[in-house]
Amino acid sequence: MADMMETFVTHKAMRREPPMPLGDTVDYFSVSAATPPGATHSSGTSLRIKLDNPQSDSPFRSNQLVHGRIHIQSPKSVQIPHLSLRVYFESRTLYWSLEVINPENKFGQTMSMIKNSSALSYENVTRHEVHRGVVPASNLTLSWDAPIEVQADQELVLPFSFIIPRKMTITESSDNPYAPRDLCPVERCPPSTLRDSRFGSVQWVVEAIMDLAPNPAPQQDPDTLLRQPTDDQVVTRIAFPFVPSLEDVSPLRDEPYFGQDMSKDTFGSRRLSDEELESGKKQVMERVRARGGKWEVYVKGFPLYTPAGAIVSTDSLKLPMLVFVKHTGMQSSFKSLFRATKPKPVHLRRALVSLLRTTTTRGGKEIRPHTKNTPVRIQEFLFDEQSSSSAPGLAISYEDTDSVQLDLTFDLQSDTPSGNHPSIPAKLCTPSFRTPNFQHEFLLTVSLSFVEDEIERFVGRFPVQFVPAAEGDGNQLPAFEEVVGGDAPPTFDESVGTS
Repeated sequence: MADMMETFVTHKAMRREPPMPLGDTVDYFSVSAATPPGATHSSGTSLRIKLDNPQSDSPFRSNQLVHGRIHIQSPKSVQIPHLSLRVYFESRTLYWSLEVINPENKFGQTMSMIKNSSALSYENVTRHEVHRGVVPASNLTLSWDAPIEVQADQELVLPFSFIIPRKMTITESSDNPYAPRDLCPVERCPPSTLRDSRFGSVQWVVEAIMDLAPNPAPQQDPDTLLRQPTDDQVVTRIAFPFVPSLEDVSPLRDEPYFGQDMSKDTFGSRRLSDEELESGKKQVMERVRARGGKWEVYVKGFPLYTPAGAIVSTDSLKLPMLVFVKHTGMQSSFKSLFRATKPKPVHLRRALVSLLRTTTTRGGKEIRPHTKNTPVRIQEFLFDEQSSSSAPGLAISYEDTDSVQLDLTFDLQSDTPSGNHPSIPAKLCTPSFRTPNFQHEFLLTVSLSFVEDEIERFVGRFPVQFVPAAEGDGNQLPAFEEVVGGDAPPTFDESVGTS
């Protein structure tokens, strides 16, 4: 079993992982777009953003009217020529870029131009891949016009509001010719905030930029794509939690992707088409349909039935699954001249159902993405006590005319470990999403262990899409302290310094 789980959760090839400035033990991304709470400007002018959330423990939703305020303070009376505000999500990953080491002096620069490429010195540099979806200006309502008068030592409060659309596209990306531009114009359900991954992040940001002088020269970090403050501009950003409304979520299997198609199982199981399903064994289908709802089936050795679409709400209690096992007989190496060899019964000892979180990231020139599978919860089903014979396990006889039905309904919320396995509740899982550089998805695997076998028998593997619960049903993003063990990410300035 240990060998099989290692196959599921480890990388297929020995390959360098993406940069992780904070090491591989933290469970959050090393860069935050939010400006530090105590950040100051050389002019002494203070610019802050606050959002009103009537339900402080719940994230904002798509198509929800969100109200906020900009707070401005200055030690002296000033006239603000321009104040801009925008709202966006950004999908950010890091990657290694092999770059030429630039000589520090002009003589070295001249010599490097003469050298051929094999004689140049190179180094691996951490770079950012960023894809942004900006909320259209038509979805923002501002309460101010230019210029804005600010009185000395008096706080000026300017209300605003916005609505995050039901569908969005990527409108800004890193200036990289290798970025998957064909994935950017695709209309998608806006992704949820994702904080508990060291391989990438999705943040929702409100950004305000205030000019202190007419026509200032903007300054933007070309790698991080984040606007920086200057003597003539004040910049502030806050990150806020977001989850799309359930009615705005569409099936992920219909969206384009980069890397490997998760619906194609490398272990050999496949989902049957509707035509194949109807032409299959009528008896089995009748037994499945008697449970109600619409089902789909994955087949390798034994048919595995699961509700059609494999779409699961984060507040769902269980995921129904059925496996039908039938003794197929075995080929004897010695045939008796006097009688036929009768296949012996086999004994099912255990079934193992594993839910894995699959994180897929890419950046720069990377064609083959980085994929990491992490166990979320694993449930054991033991059949040792269901045997009517002296042998342990559930006996399955060759003489049985009907397949043996195994009810492997998967518990999604219990935090009680099943054996020595992880058991993270589904309510702490961020809903599935795909962006051009970051894919956050889930896989479910099923295996059987027989007494007569020395290895686990793989039954099937298929993607499961987690979607938000309906509003008012208690669906929330997991508290950051719960998913990262009480730590908090460093401020943006500290992160940039370490990367």
